[in-house]
Amino acid sequence: MNLLLNLELKKAKKLFNDWKIEEANEILACLYKKHPFNTTVLLQYAVVLNSLGYKLRALDLLEEILKLDLNNEDANSIYPTMLLAIADSFEDEGKLSELKEKFLVLTSKGFEKIGFDIVSCYIFLAQIEKEAHNYDKAIQYLQQAKNICESDCFYNSTLQKIDEMINEITIL
Repeated sequence: MNLLLNLELKKAKKLFNDWKIEEANEILACLYKKHPFNTTVLLQYAVVLNSLGYKLRALDLLEEILKLDLNNEDANSIYPTMLLAIADSFEDEGKLSELKEKFLVLTSKGFEKIGFDIVSCYIFLAQIEKEAHNYDKAIQYLQQAKNICESDCFYNSTLQKIDEMINEITIL
């Protein structure tokens, strides 16, 4: 990475850490125009945009990073949380197929890559399938979530919720 770019990134990071998020955004917007394929620029810009409430745009930037570097640890760790945080907006806008696609890509990475956020992803996928009247598929996703939860006692309340959801779907 060239020296000037590195200095600008450090400046933006310091501004962000000092709660001068708008100023950090201005720097990163310029850097993004000059370096649209630099994953460090993309990541910092995504974090800043997320902080400013531009969550969908931040998610898009994380997807760009993952297209450039599928194994980028930072993007892989932030992406699930960010997607889960805005999932309701996809539902509200009637974009369930787009949300489903994002969750399927995410869950394909497996537990090793995204940890227990995968449980929430499976629950969202089950809800999407339930709304589409694909009850068997919904139960499959819930069962996958349940299998993961059974490996950790921390998820006892989630297990109960999953069982309730399975029972509700089974009645339909």
